[in-house]
Parts: sequence; C-alpha cells; structure tokens
Amino acid sequence: MSVNRRPFILIELFLALALLSLSLIPIASHPLKIVQKELTLFIEMELEELTDLAFRDLLLNLGSYIDPETLELVNDTFEKTYNIKLSNSYSWDYTAVWQLALKHPQKTPSSKALLQATLTLTPDEKRTLFIKPPKREKIFYEYFIEKKPPSSQREDHGTE
Repeated sequence: MSVNRRPFILIELFLALALLSLSLIPIASHPLKIVQKELTLFIEMELEELTDLAFRDLLLNLGSYIDPETLELVNDTFEKTYNIKLSNSYSWDYTAVWQLALKHPQKTPSSKALLQATLTLTPDEKRTLFIKPPKREKIFYEYFIEKKPPSSQREDHGTE
C-alpha cells in the first residue's frame, strides 16, 4: 500500500513547492522595487546637486570660454566628467557637456550679452544596480554678461 501512495506524495510535494514559489515571488520582488525606486530618487537628487556644481564650475571658468573684452565665444562646447558616489564601493561617472551661445540685445556691439547655456548630463554606464541611469538636460537662460572695460580705463579705488 505504501508503494501506491508514493506518487501522490510526490505530486503533493511538487504542488506545494509550486504554490510556495508563486507566493514568494511577490514577497521578494516588492522590496526590490522599493529599493529601486529609492535609488532612482537618490540619483535624481544627486543629479540636481551635480547640475548646480557644473553651473558653478561654468561661472568660475567663464573667462576661458568667453572673451571678456569683446563678448565673443572662444569655445562654444566643452565637457567635463563628474562622479556621483552611490555607496562606499560604487560610483557613477557622468559626462557634462555644455553648449554655449551669446546673444547681443542689439545688432550693434553692446556692453551686455545674454548667455544661453545648455547642460546635458550623460551617464558613462548604460545599466547597472537594477536601474537605468537617468540622463538630464537643463537649460539656463537670462544670464547677462557685461563687457569688461579695457585695462587703461579701469580706475584704482582705494590704492593711493
């Protein structure tokens, strides 16, 4: 009689394992989705900070891209690599590419110009850590630049 019951026990065991695996998949996948969403939000926050840092670097080095006396572009495109640290052992590299354009208010040369800067942050890696790294493009408008007076017209204030 035990020989006849053995196939039923195996079928019941396989059914139990199938039901157990069907119930464990949602239990295991839900926390992974939560981690993935939290990691995406964290990367978005880091990208916002990286955008601010890249814009600060642009403003600090503006003299190497724009001639301050003529308000003409020396170099209209440049790029720099930034790093986002996700953990102690893992980080992503992003390439920041700036496109610069100067628009003068009048057709005649003036002492002011409007700088239009477009920043594109592109990840160097395509997919990792269960998520696709986001790409960001941000446009900065209405940043007025004034022409520096020639060095012969500058006055020394406070040095006598």
